[in-house]
Amino acid sequence: QMADSVLSSIVNEGWSDEQKARAIYTYVKRHISYVGGESAHEWRTIGARGLAYGSGDCYVHYAAARLLLARAGIPNLTVERYPAGNPMHWWNLVYVRGGWYHLDTEPRRHDGTFCLCTSQQMWNHTPGRTFSYNQALYPEMATKVISPNP
Repeated sequence: QMADSVLSSIVNEGWSDEQKARAIYTYVKRHISYVGGESAHEWRTIGARGLAYGSGDCYVHYAAARLLLARAGIPNLTVERYPAGNPMHWWNLVYVRGGWYHLDTEPRRHDGTFCLCTSQQMWNHTPGRTFSYNQALYPEMATKVISPNP
């Protein structure tokens, strides 16, 4: 119910999945502040908690986005940093415009808007392990750029 209430206030009927995903990205980034220390649990519970209390770590941001994306009917997948380490990191893959794109709603100290980005855009902006993931576990990623570089 909470997710449906949020969606009714941020998306319009007839919007494309891309428009809805961008609205969800913006909502989560603006309404959930970063507070570290949450551990990964069942995503629905954690996502609802993030929407209710407005704070949490990257898992909370990922889970809240996943909850909203799922309720909006947008195909999405969970991405987990690989190799696993401390800290862990989670974000979403979203299927829009016929391809899979990265969507990472975690607030960052430095610039970076990771909304519907290709893998190349993510890697170019944050070389190293931030967005390392086991590509063999995921479908082929979109290569067409539809968002500005982060």
